[in-house]
Amino acid sequence: MPQPPPLSASRPYTSNYDYQPLTPRTPHSRAGRAEEQPLGDDEDYELEVIHGLGDIDNANYQSEPLLASSASASFPPNHRMRTFEDSERERKYKKIELSVALVLSRLPLVAGATVALFLLFLVILSMKRPETLQRVIGVTPIQVPPVAEESSAEAFTSMVILHPAPEKPSAKVLSYENYSSFPLSPNEYREECAKWFKNAMKGSPPYWYVPPEGPMDVLHHDELYNQKTHLPEAETKKVCRSTITYLLDGQVGLAADMALMAQAAALARERNRTFFVNDESWNRGKWTNYFQDVRHRQPGPEPDCLPPPPEELVACPRSARHWVISSRTAVFHFGSKFDDEYEDPYARNVRRKRPVFDNAAQSFAQTIRPNAEIAALIRSARKEIMEGVTTQTDDSGGRDLGVYVGVHIRRGDRKAETWPHRGKYVPIENFVAAANESWARLRAESILSPSSQKSSVVWLASDSPTAQDEFLDAEMIQSSSVFSLARSKSDELRALSSQREYVQSEFDDYPLEERIQATKGALVDFALLSGAWVWDNEARPMASVCTISSNYCKLAVVGLGWDRAFGFTSGGEEEVGHAGEYQNEIDDERKRWIDVDSRGTIEPAWRAFELF
Repeated sequence: MPQPPPLSASRPYTSNYDYQPLTPRTPHSRAGRAEEQPLGDDEDYELEVIHGLGDIDNANYQSEPLLASSASASFPPNHRMRTFEDSERERKYKKIELSVALVLSRLPLVAGATVALFLLFLVILSMKRPETLQRVIGVTPIQVPPVAEESSAEAFTSMVILHPAPEKPSAKVLSYENYSSFPLSPNEYREECAKWFKNAMKGSPPYWYVPPEGPMDVLHHDELYNQKTHLPEAETKKVCRSTITYLLDGQVGLAADMALMAQAAALARERNRTFFVNDESWNRGKWTNYFQDVRHRQPGPEPDCLPPPPEELVACPRSARHWVISSRTAVFHFGSKFDDEYEDPYARNVRRKRPVFDNAAQSFAQTIRPNAEIAALIRSARKEIMEGVTTQTDDSGGRDLGVYVGVHIRRGDRKAETWPHRGKYVPIENFVAAANESWARLRAESILSPSSQKSSVVWLASDSPTAQDEFLDAEMIQSSSVFSLARSKSDELRALSSQREYVQSEFDDYPLEERIQATKGALVDFALLSGAWVWDNEARPMASVCTISSNYCKLAVVGLGWDRAFGFTSGGEEEVGHAGEYQNEIDDERKRWIDVDSRGTIEPAWRAFELF
């Protein structure tokens, strides 16, 4: 077997491409296309359409062996080569055929869309103009016999109730079908709110969020009130378009209800809704036994409209047309979402609460006002204080109008929130010391004349007769002038003093007359403690000493006023020094709201209401 020649370093490297056979080219070959598989005319055109090969001429592709004879059958007839115009013409014909095929393939879709639009038009027509649709299709409308002049109101009402005009339902219908009595009890509304929030959308929607499909709500029967009837004029008024109702449930104290109601009334003003108070379940009697009718004080956008039917009141969501809120459901509406919506996001600590304070202050000035009887009792108590002190008779010259220190000692079922007295009562000595300190610190700024007594003047409010006695027996207060309901010269005021410590769970056991008297006395005490509902030239507190665990103490800030309560000057918002530092965060030298429970150790130092 012959041996291969030995490798030689001198042998030059030769690329394999040097040995590739050369293919002769002809005018019918281009860029070596002759080596590729030939394509027919149809295949070549399809390649151009699908792959976008542009204006590549079909004639440029060789379909016969190289150097074929011109006499062969593969050459064009009459020995004429296909030109560019021939290829362009064929391409246009192909495009026309494809366009026609595309249109024909889309005809069913176009026809279906047309039919759908027509059906949609018929649906809208049936909702908006049913009589027109009936006339077009030849159906005779159902004739409803007119109400005769002699028809009774009961007959007409029964007819409307039995045959109500269907309302366009919300995207989500809220059903209270498991209940037979309306309005629901406060605890039943609380259960409905718990179920709704459990099934509500996740995430963090805004406070007044309404989903795109519309709010969840019960069905409303507007036709009962919107048609002209032969009922008396007072009974033919329309139901209010949207409302907020505060339900007095009797499960919390008077001040707790007033604080929550103040925020509800503010929301009604903001959302342009009519505000109502429902006192059917209140264990203190009627709202108007103590206050003016809220419809007179805050008539809303429809002063003469009627309250909604009780079955249309909805506790959750708050976007329902007729929203009802009580102390049992407030926790779902006045929590963190409420804070995000209504607190000042650019402020710090107690300053964040300023918008919430403003809402409450406006409600107490405008909506929650004592009736004539309670107002007369409040004025009588203030008059006693003014007669007991000597004041300047000339212009105040910008001096504070306070002439006494209000002290509120809450006992019963309310104990301290913070250490060292958490779970116990704050000692009487703490109230006495705070009253004396406030008097000494603020008296120079008041309108009291120099000749008036230098010992403190105090209005003492308490639910506990024992606590009142302990306060009066304290050595540091014995030389002071102490006024109270129990020490009043007026028999009418003395009759309103508390005879027992207030325990919410036991209040329903008292006779109704005793509950009414206790409520009247509590309102007089609140007005004297805080300065709420004060008129010109009347005695008002220079400071309020209390415990934050009591709702009277929370509301005392509203009566004192924002700047006076916390010692702010001219709004107290001036920026000083470094960014974010504000003058008088709470000025201990000028503040007039004295909390002897937390003593400023909790931020924010003040809360507008309590959630249960």
